[in-house]
Amino acid sequence: MLQAIELENAIRNGIPISAQMDFRVQQLTAQQITVSGGANENINVHNTAFAGSIYSICTLAAWGLTYSKLPKKCSLVMAKASIEYLKPVQGEITAKAPITAQQTANLLEQLASKGKARVTLSVTVINAQQLAVIFHADLHVRMHR
Repeated sequence: MLQAIELENAIRNGIPISAQMDFRVQQLTAQQITVSGGANENINVHNTAFAGSIYSICTLAAWGLTYSKLPKKCSLVMAKASIEYLKPVQGEITAKAPITAQQTANLLEQLASKGKARVTLSVTVINAQQLAVIFHADLHVRMHR
């Protein structure tokens, strides 16, 4: 499994706009990822986090967690996503995405047997100790043969 800094570097190199957002992988474990985007880099005219930045940070959380599970020769895309903005986000954007051991096992089994797989992940943003954002993503993986 990738380390947090390795994943952060892969994302920053492969998706250059992430550096402009001050994107960081704060924590990466077998079951969860925590990522963030800087407060100053992602602010809007209301002095809250820009909705597009929140969406992007959530996308990178789901994509990054899935990417960290995959063998080298795979393509990973987000096929579908939805987001609910429940409350304004003040300051830094911090997003968390869990994945169960069963989801990981299913993903890798599908990939090994069919050469492709799908996984659905949810990402949350907690701000001021309240749920501010819920994001759902369907990710598709394909092995390069």
